[in-house]
Amino acid sequence: MSTTPKKSSSGNYIPSNVREHEFVFTMSILVICLLLIGCVSVPKSQVAVETKPSHNYVYQQVELVSLVMRLADYQEYNEEITEYQQSLRTTFNQFSNHHAVEYARELRHTHEIGYDAPMHFAFHLQWVENQFQFIDGVDLPQYDDRWTQESAERLLELLNAFYIESNFVSFFQTNVPFYNELSKRLEEELLSRINYDWFLQYGFTKEQMRIAIHPAVSHNFYGTLLPNSTVFAAIPATSRHFTLYYAPTIHEWAHGFANPIAEKWYEENEEFRLLCDSSVDFENLPYYAIGETMAREYVTRAYETLYFAEVLGLEVMPMLLVEIEEGFTYIETVYSMITEYEPVITDEE
Repeated sequence: MSTTPKKSSSGNYIPSNVREHEFVFTMSILVICLLLIGCVSVPKSQVAVETKPSHNYVYQQVELVSLVMRLADYQEYNEEITEYQQSLRTTFNQFSNHHAVEYARELRHTHEIGYDAPMHFAFHLQWVENQFQFIDGVDLPQYDDRWTQESAERLLELLNAFYIESNFVSFFQTNVPFYNELSKRLEEELLSRINYDWFLQYGFTKEQMRIAIHPAVSHNFYGTLLPNSTVFAAIPATSRHFTLYYAPTIHEWAHGFANPIAEKWYEENEEFRLLCDSSVDFENLPYYAIGETMAREYVTRAYETLYFAEVLGLEVMPMLLVEIEEGFTYIETVYSMITEYEPVITDEE
């Protein structure tokens, strides 16, 4: 079953197959393959990586919400490629008709909940007084208008019941060694190579830039910005090397500061609004279905390109040509808007 995404503030309506192709097979191929063959080196930070991970980057609420969506047959959450994913089905299949799962099925049809919407929900939760609650100050419907206050609160109530009745905590605790192994690899292979200082100029500190390993899925990359300006990137765990997720991670973090810029430009800059509207392509880019969503993606991709140009010294033009090939025809114009770059490809060309 497919669903047409609605507007939300994040702009990340990317199902697994689209996100996989757009990043792992475009920017990731361009950037990461260069890293792997040694044409460009990604410097590690000066701080040595500890033997044990400093954090467990697998979040209980992310895995719990993903499990409910899996049991509700959301195709972007029900892959069974890894042993871990297969164990989710075998362990919890008896709860496929739980009220939380039934309500998730209903939300799929009535509110078009899917793709990044469940992750927006999950990342706005915290564990307080032996239950999951929304973080103080959260207005989920304002952040993502696929949710209503009623639907979010109802799912939260049912989710807490599912958590207890399914004994999910036992499953999660059993897999902590696996989560720790993933977390250690993440720190060694990816986080130690990211230049966090680059984000300071856009108002984000290292502490505000979080990452969640998402072993319940195989391809999806999602981003969420919390009210305290903490930006989360959720990445899968099926690759042999987390370095392959370098570009998607930078992309999701960049959404945190790029989206407000894009929204302001879209509202105030007629030329920018027109180029975004004219780039909407329902056939080839169905998940950027409105001009404002396209605006967010344009500006985010421009800043992602800037990161790789400034941090890794990659040539700008080849990266922009990849984006143009993907359907972002005016990316060079948008890149020039965030830099002093002089376009060499005219709109007519």
